[in-house]
Amino acid sequence: MMCRRCFFLVAAAFLLHGFGAPRRCSAAPAAAPPSGSCSAAATCGKINITYPFHLRSDGFCGYPALGLDCVDGNMTVLRLSTNNNTVLTINYPTRTMFVVDSGIHRAGSECPTVAHNVTVAPGSGVQFTTADASLTFLVGCAGGGDALLPSPQCLNGSAPIGCDLSGVAGERSYVFRGATATAGALPGGSECARSCRGGTVTMPVYAALFDVPSLSNLSTSYGRVLKNGFEVSWDTSFDARCGLCESSGGWCSYNRTSVASGGGALAFGCVCPDGRTRPSDCGSKRALVYDYMPNGSLERFIFSNHSDDIKSLSWGKLFEIAVGIARGLEYLHRGCNTRIVHFDIKPHNILLDENFCPKISDFGLAKLSVQKESTISIGVARGTVGYIAPEVFSRQFGVVSSKSDVYSYGMMILEMVGSTRNTNDSNWESSSDEFYFPLWIYDNLDQYCLDASEMAKGAGELVRKMIVVGLWCVQVMPVGRPSMSQVVEMLESDMKDLQLPSKLMASHSES
Repeated sequence: MMCRRCFFLVAAAFLLHGFGAPRRCSAAPAAAPPSGSCSAAATCGKINITYPFHLRSDGFCGYPALGLDCVDGNMTVLRLSTNNNTVLTINYPTRTMFVVDSGIHRAGSECPTVAHNVTVAPGSGVQFTTADASLTFLVGCAGGGDALLPSPQCLNGSAPIGCDLSGVAGERSYVFRGATATAGALPGGSECARSCRGGTVTMPVYAALFDVPSLSNLSTSYGRVLKNGFEVSWDTSFDARCGLCESSGGWCSYNRTSVASGGGALAFGCVCPDGRTRPSDCGSKRALVYDYMPNGSLERFIFSNHSDDIKSLSWGKLFEIAVGIARGLEYLHRGCNTRIVHFDIKPHNILLDENFCPKISDFGLAKLSVQKESTISIGVARGTVGYIAPEVFSRQFGVVSSKSDVYSYGMMILEMVGSTRNTNDSNWESSSDEFYFPLWIYDNLDQYCLDASEMAKGAGELVRKMIVVGLWCVQVMPVGRPSMSQVVEMLESDMKDLQLPSKLMASHSES
């Protein structure tokens, strides 16, 4: 009997990310203020200010780099390094916000002045995200006559600004597009700025705006691109004590008037739910508790050296497990008000109960996706090598989303199929290429299914269905992969309704 009634909700409490109780699946700020001294919340214009943000003062609950000023009662300002930035939105569950340089924000024209670089202070816990790109400007270059323009090599890849950016008649300015928020290098280096009175200025922008047709001509649209701002994220990397405090259920507080002994740092305190402030953490200990799973993880049956473990799972049981995992991921992606992307789907994280009903575990790398089909910002690649989707490594393959889980699921399903192979077959020489089996099975699908039918009566169709679905899921480009809802439909449909995907995966493995 298929595990249709198995409940594939989260088997773990989301302790590290502040997701709240797993069965409620409700969005909540990453750390809500407790009652007492950290309960203060404020509103400035349309911005809700709560922990870890705070209005600037001598003593505060929150992160030092997230102090805000409320200007004229309606404009929220955040200082990044040496410049002020106007806060456009704050997304507490994803720990990200959109800001724009305050000078750019105030400028009323389509030709705002770019006066300084926009940077983040190292070690502040605030950083640009992978969703950001950059615009680098050559400002106030000579306009002709006796003064020479920058060389063609310097201007390679640039767009001339169609307005008087420097404020001096006759001078010209140029804009270059960079792949990341800090990509400020020009083709010819510092030599290119010598004939430009304003030198070079690099400003972060939101990369997705480059794909908007009306903004593609930077000569005339650079101002609108800048005004849309850029994304930054925050974490506790600035102070290990703060991370320890939050993990124990507390909230970080700092005092500007009381300096810690030994060197001028802000005095730190951990405000606990009981209202007391302790020097390090709240002292509580938490444990991650799972239901007892007598059959361990799926890894045991895929990678086991004992033939009895492998033979104990029939093709029918493997198919039931595949369908069960798909339903669990579908629930995470669509069943909650706030969607959850796991980012570490692999056999090791699939637990099997006494009936071999699967449960998804280990949400230590999971992230929330607040809006439907929204992209997800991640600082660095996450997951396990061999199961990580290409876009998690490089944005050239597409945006990171729930489709990244689909890729991991596909690799795992193909591993489940490959675990029953004849290891004495000379065609199965070991290979370090993670795409070796998907490419091989694509070319040998009919023969493999025929062999499976000979091993177990009626297994051919189940095997073919698992392989076809797996191949769809491991397409290199996210847009080519089905959603988990579509995966469930494919697994429950008739085999004659399924077609093999185009061989897109080969282009990735051969590149």
